[in-house]
Amino acid sequence: MSSHFTAGVPGNSIALTLHRYPHTSDPNLQAWDAADEHLLKHLLATDTAPKTHFLVINDGFGALTCALRALYPAASIHFAADGRTAHLGCIDNLTANGLSQEAISFSDCTRLPAL
Repeated sequence: MSSHFTAGVPGNSIALTLHRYPHTSDPNLQAWDAADEHLLKHLLATDTAPKTHFLVINDGFGALTCALRALYPAASIHFAADGRTAHLGCIDNLTANGLSQEAISFSDCTRLPAL
């Protein structure tokens, strides 16, 4: 099932079409949760400096990663998740929304970059 995801603050928001991976037709399931929405709202409300690097851990279906790519197209994003379905879901949602995978690195949670 595809779902329309919107997040942000007035004057600065995004709209994406996201789905779970593997695909499901259950209308009660979506590819994001309230924590994703809250984090993006907070990020956009306090956006005072350019964002150039992000570390996203366990982004179940890539909702945060897709939103960050849409909001900050030139940013470097490191996506870390242990589940293979999280990686596949993120890549699937990036592709479905026409978002570039350039400057996004993928790893499991044992290979996090040094901060």
